Amino acid sequence: MKKVLALILCIALAISALSACTAPAATPADTGTKEAEAPAEEGKEDEEAPAAEGDEENPWAGIMDYSKEATIVYTVFGNKPNAMDEILDLINEKLMKLINTKLEMNFITLADWTTKYPLALADDSIDMIYAASWNNYATNAGKGAFLELTEDFRSTYLPVTTEVMSPAAWKQASIDGKVYGVPRNQHDNNNYGAFIFRKDILEKTGYSDGIHNYDEFFDFVDKAAEVMDPEDGYAFYAFPSMPMVQPFEMLKDHIMNVYNNLAWCTDEEIEPDCSNLNYYYLTDSYKEYVLRMADWAKKGVWPSTAIDSSTHTEDQFTNGRSAFYQARYTEAGNIIKSIEEKGYEVEYWPIIDDDTYLRLTDYSGDMTAITSMSKQPERAAVVLDILRNDVEINMLCQGGIEGRHYILNEDGTRSAGPEADEYGWSAWAWSLRDMNHYPVEKLEPRVQAVLDELDKHVLPEERWPFDGFVTNDEAYDNMSAELAVVKSIVTEYQYSFDLGVFGDDTEAKYEQFCQELKDAGIDNLVAEWRKQAAEYMAR
Repeated sequence: MKKVLALILCIALAISALSACTAPAATPADTGTKEAEAPAEEGKEDEEAPAAEGDEENPWAGIMDYSKEATIVYTVFGNKPNAMDEILDLINEKLMKLINTKLEMNFITLADWTTKYPLALADDSIDMIYAASWNNYATNAGKGAFLELTEDFRSTYLPVTTEVMSPAAWKQASIDGKVYGVPRNQHDNNNYGAFIFRKDILEKTGYSDGIHNYDEFFDFVDKAAEVMDPEDGYAFYAFPSMPMVQPFEMLKDHIMNVYNNLAWCTDEEIEPDCSNLNYYYLTDSYKEYVLRMADWAKKGVWPSTAIDSSTHTEDQFTNGRSAFYQARYTEAGNIIKSIEEKGYEVEYWPIIDDDTYLRLTDYSGDMTAITSMSKQPERAAVVLDILRNDVEINMLCQGGIEGRHYILNEDGTRSAGPEADEYGWSAWAWSLRDMNHYPVEKLEPRVQAVLDELDKHVLPEERWPFDGFVTNDEAYDNMSAELAVVKSIVTEYQYSFDLGVFGDDTEAKYEQFCQELKDAGIDNLVAEWRKQAAEYMAR
C-alpha cells in the first residue's frame, strides 16, 4: 500500500510540474515580485484561497507572493540610534514571519542631507526614502525620482494605510492630482511662538514677571546684550544656515508660508485668496527682519564670529551660553531638562499676540516615497504599510523597547525610559507616525501650559484655502530658469541678512537684493503662481 501511495504521489507531482511549465508566465507587475508564479488554473480559486488570504493577525498575507525572501532598503533622515541594530533585528524577526522580508536601513543626518540626499536619489539599490515638503519633495517628484502611487496601487499594496489615512493627508501629498509620497497620519500644533528664558537674565533685564509680546521680547534681547558678559556668553547665538525669520518675524506679523516663499497674512481683514499672496522676501515684514538682525549684530547680541560657528544654537543655550532659545513644545522638555541639569533655572513662555493664528503641521511635513528605480516597489509598499500599521513594529520604530527606551503611562502618554539615550523617541520614524496609536509625550507642567495656550490659536480650516497647493514651476518656457536664478539670489543674500553681516550697508544691500530678484523675473513668477492658486481654489 505504501509503494502504491508513493507511486500515485510521484505521478501527481509530475503532472503538477508539467502544468507549471506549460502555463503562461505572469509578469512582475501582475504579482509585484521579481520572479512571478504562474496564474492559478481556472476554477481553482476556492482551493488556493485559504493559503493566500490574510487574517486579523496578518492582513498582508494574501496581497502577493512572498515565497522568495526579499530585502527592502529604506533611507531615512536622522542620527542612527545606538540601539538601532538591536531594534532592527526585532523588526526583521516579525517582518520575516509576516511577509518573508527583511528591512535594511540607511541614515542621512540633517547636517548632511543637502549633499547626501541627491546621491541617495540616484542610488538604484534604495527602495524607499524619506521625503517632505521642506526637502524638495515636489521638485524631486517632478524630476521622476519617485514612483507615482495611484489609488489602485495604494489600495492594493498599502491597504491598511488607505483605510486609516486622513483624506487631508493625501491631499497635502498630491502634486497636480498625483501622489508620490505616503505622509504621516499625524499632525499637531508644533509651532514656534514660545521661548525658553534663563531666569538670571530675566532678573537682570527687569522681566522676571514675564514677557508677553514681541515688543517686550525685542526689548529683552537688547537689554540682555547689555548685561551679559561675552566671557559667559551672548544674548543669542545666531547660526549659519538657520534662518530666524519665522519665530522672530513671521509670527509677529501673522504671516504664513504657502509655497515657494509665497506669503499670506492671516489677519481677519485680509481675504484668504490668491490676490493677497506675495513673495515674502519682497515684503515690508522681511525688510524689517533684515534691519533688525543688522541692528542686533551691531549691538553684539551674538558674536561677530557667528558666521563661522559650528555649534548649534540649541547647544549654546543648553550649555548656558545664551539668554534664550525659541523652542517648539515637542523639543522644549528635553531642552529645559538639559539646561537645568547645568544648574540654570528657566521659564518657558508664549509671546504671540491674542489675534495670532497658528496652523497644525502638515501631514506632508514627513513622508516616505518609493523610488522610481526600486526593483520591487510592490514589496516595498507592503513593508511600508506594515511599518506604519503593525502596532508592535511601529512602536519598535518609534521608540524601541518599552520599559527600556520608553515607558507607557497609565493615562496613555509616554515618558522616556532608563535607556532613552540609546534610542530616542521617533529619532528617525517621523513619517511612520499614526494618530490612531501614537502615544503623545507626557509633558512637564510648564510645557503643557504653553501647548494649551498655543492650541487656542489654531487657524480655522475655512481660513486656509491652500491645503495641498503646490506650484507648477514649468508652466511657461523660461519659468524654471527664472526660478533657479531667484533661488540662487536668495541663497546668496539670505544667511548674510540673518547674521547682520552687512552692518550699516544693510538697507542698501536689501534694495539691491530686491532689484536683483525683479531683474531675474520674480514678478512673472508671482503672477503665474497667483493664477495657479486661483485655479486650484476654484476646483
